[in-house]
Amino acid sequence: MTKPAASSADIAQYRVLVVDDEPMILELVIVVLEQNLAVVCDTAVSAAEAMDRLQANKYHALLTDFSMSGASGAELVLSARKLRPDLVCGLLSGHVGPAVLQNLPTDVFFLAKPFSVQQLVDEVRQAMTGFPAD
Repeated sequence: MTKPAASSADIAQYRVLVVDDEPMILELVIVVLEQNLAVVCDTAVSAAEAMDRLQANKYHALLTDFSMSGASGAELVLSARKLRPDLVCGLLSGHVGPAVLQNLPTDVFFLAKPFSVQQLVDEVRQAMTGFPAD
């Protein structure tokens, strides 16, 4: 698959860590974000692997599944925020609703699975830039 040519708007890229224990979801999220936003994605399949990556690298955003073996996405967000209080965080889930956000910082966003490509792009863009979709 070929990426479109970079424009001047794509020069300032963000780094996003995507965490999910389902390989197909990881691939979908990466392809969508990298083709529609000025981002480069890394992946992890567990909260423990994600924390290792967060300690070793600088990321602008963390996008994680809620339900994973081991620590949940909510637990990962809390641990990640202790390490990096300014990290943009989002939770994806097909099993729980936005009520799970009650125990998380108010700026963590939630996206219910299944989501559309446009919903994913719009949520991540707004969380990272503070600007809603056009």
